[in-house]
Amino acid sequence: MQRRSGSGAGGGRAARPLPLLLLLAAALLPRPAAAAPPRPERAAIRQLPRGGGPLPEYLLDDVPDHAAWQLGRLTPAFLALADMAYPLDHSAGTPRRPLAPCLGAWGARGPPVWLGGGGAEGRGRRAFVFRTRRDVFVAIRGLDSPAALLNYTRVTPVFDSAWFGAPPPARPPPPAQPLRAYRTKRPFADPGLFWVLQRDYDDARQLDGPLRDAVADQIEQMEPSARAGARVWLTGHSSGGAAAQLLALRLAATIGPARIGGVLLFNSDRVGSAGFARHYDSLLGNRTLRYGYGLDNANMAANMAMGLRFPGRGFWACPAPGAASESLAKLPPGVDRVNACAGITPWPRGGDDLEARDGVAARWRVPLPFVRDFTVMSTIAEWDSFSHHFPHLLFDSLLRILGPELDAPAAAALKLPECVVSDRCSAALRRRDGGGRGRCMSCASDATCSDSWGLGPGYRCDAWPSLTRSNLCYRAFPLGAPPTLGGLFFLRSAPPRGGGGGAGERW
Repeated sequence: MQRRSGSGAGGGRAARPLPLLLLLAAALLPRPAAAAPPRPERAAIRQLPRGGGPLPEYLLDDVPDHAAWQLGRLTPAFLALADMAYPLDHSAGTPRRPLAPCLGAWGARGPPVWLGGGGAEGRGRRAFVFRTRRDVFVAIRGLDSPAALLNYTRVTPVFDSAWFGAPPPARPPPPAQPLRAYRTKRPFADPGLFWVLQRDYDDARQLDGPLRDAVADQIEQMEPSARAGARVWLTGHSSGGAAAQLLALRLAATIGPARIGGVLLFNSDRVGSAGFARHYDSLLGNRTLRYGYGLDNANMAANMAMGLRFPGRGFWACPAPGAASESLAKLPPGVDRVNACAGITPWPRGGDDLEARDGVAARWRVPLPFVRDFTVMSTIAEWDSFSHHFPHLLFDSLLRILGPELDAPAAAALKLPECVVSDRCSAALRRRDGGGRGRCMSCASDATCSDSWGLGPGYRCDAWPSLTRSNLCYRAFPLGAPPTLGGLFFLRSAPPRGGGGGAGERW
């Protein structure tokens, strides 16, 4: 694979930060300890190889083709990678533990290479790249602070099909409109137009050059026999999923679609028009999977009224009152809906999907004085499902839905102690309390706390429609208070009592 000859909008080749990043990563990693006897869970980490033959040793070696078109045993690992791309805990802003020990246990050859940012404690980092024997993985984070929500006002369409290798437009784009007109007049809903959102396009242009350099370097470090078949896998959560869509299509245009192993999106934003989705699907549609939860706000915030559409195929976890586990809604390629859980999850806005009539603009006005641009957002005023967006619920719901499909080797890899990069309740791979207190155990209903986690009858699920809900199990009044959204961000899980076992080990 050749390195890029130019990057971004500026043309000339930027200085490559890879050697410095590698030196810094090597300096920050702890010194390897003396070799210890292999643990039973290590010996159990196996997975089906890409082309048959003996089983590889590590979870992410030789990822099979179907990993990006159906939910399976590796989907939770990709979701965990998307969450690991946040160097700081969600909203709490505390640094996470180093990723290298976990990635090494999953098959990484060398430490991850971070892209973007150079602030203290990893602030400003946007993505990391690492390789296994024959694959390269790219994980991209979403918004890293509440202040970054201002980025959602930058929704001007960008018409640059050439950068993505798409055919030139058949007709000129419509003239620019005031932001408030985007959902009232819908000037860009024409399905024949190819455009993407300004906010994500700018981010993708910044990441494009460093990402292609990092991917090329990772492939060059592989064994010569593995380089020809090396593939790139991309994953992202929230607006990281939006960036993953753009960068996957950009990579397909520059290194070829055959090099893209798959794209896995989790509670992702929409980022491009119907024309974008159609061109994307012609190249990568059968290698792109998106997984979301209930009334996830990212799914509604980047709404379809403006003309946005998802590529790939969709899977949606749908909670229902009284059910311990979520039901799974499936959207085939080319099908996109705001409320994928219609008929399963009660829709709190009157039964429509916000697309049925032209008067939807009234729902999108946010009562914030002096901030007119926020009228382009959909769900500031509808964040009664904010907790549906975070990785804790997304990850656990996936485990509940997969059930026995998540075999013992894959589950063992996800439970390795070095993979607990955060003990905050909002993280995907976090420490769940095995001492019977139920801390950091996500839930769809009260039945999840009892049937899935094995907690006692005194536990309830904080799952009622409310801006402050957390979708965590808690001990009912008067013995304790629900964790609420603040508990989701700031509560730490206590270590298991007596070395584990008990509640918290049933997933």
